[in-house]
Amino acid sequence: MTDLVSRLGSGVINRRGIESLIGAGAFDTLRLDDEPLEKWRAKLHSYIGAAIQAGTRAAEDRERGQDGLFAAAVEADSAAEIHLPDVPAWTLEEMAKNEKAAIGFYLHAHPIDAYAAELEASRVPPISVAAEGSSRDLVRVAGVVTASALRYSKKGKRFCTLRLEDRSGGAKCVAWSEAYTKYSDLLQDDNLVVISGKLEASENQEVTIIISDVTSLSEAAMANARSIAIDIPAKAARREQLEELFVLLTKTPGQCEVFLNLAADGMDVKLHSPTTRVQLTATLLDGIKGFGCEAKWH
Repeated sequence: MTDLVSRLGSGVINRRGIESLIGAGAFDTLRLDDEPLEKWRAKLHSYIGAAIQAGTRAAEDRERGQDGLFAAAVEADSAAEIHLPDVPAWTLEEMAKNEKAAIGFYLHAHPIDAYAAELEASRVPPISVAAEGSSRDLVRVAGVVTASALRYSKKGKRFCTLRLEDRSGGAKCVAWSEAYTKYSDLLQDDNLVVISGKLEASENQEVTIIISDVTSLSEAAMANARSIAIDIPAKAARREQLEELFVLLTKTPGQCEVFLNLAADGMDVKLHSPTTRVQLTATLLDGIKGFGCEAKWH
């Protein structure tokens, strides 16, 4: 990146431009074979500021005819190993978001990838499969909302049109007035949702899904969670706090098994109470985090 900035010259490319190049995978071929792509792009992103600063200084020196030791070092960067900052890898959601922002579509990662196992377990088919149904068939599909547009009927009622997209393709969806009023917050661009509705299909026209129900994909996945493991730090492993945590868990009974991992007297203890089962929700996860605990669910 430093070499790129120096060769283009001062002010030709800015931070946003380099962010787009990283998101589009322009530097992916430079990574080591054992470097995960998510980690590589995150490290490059964290190095942008330093690359712009060093490259700009080199370009300015070159313009002044001062190709000294610093400029020579910069030109050698392409052949030398640069130690990038060690930062956390991008999540699948971050990968997908940055790709979409850079090139207008998802390539390496799709936001729905993080929920592939849950969708398969829930028997939610790809959009391309559901779209092969007949007119008036009831379908349930999941994907990311795109091209959401508010419209008005001849009677002045609000409704919404959008496209729902997954790895297999996309489908046009319509939420008439009643459905749009109920689910308008979810039917916004880039939201991950599960949509239930009725197919409308006519010859030589794209299939349309008439929306009847919408659920956040994360909430739908949590509703089908089979187990949750809660990591309890030593500072939270006290009788009073454990009792409060247990009260929180019993407020949302369900089918999800609960496992507790905590450190006690120098040992790692794993607890499982077959009788304690919960209904996983975003509110419950927030409550667990409020105790300083980390939770992973499957």
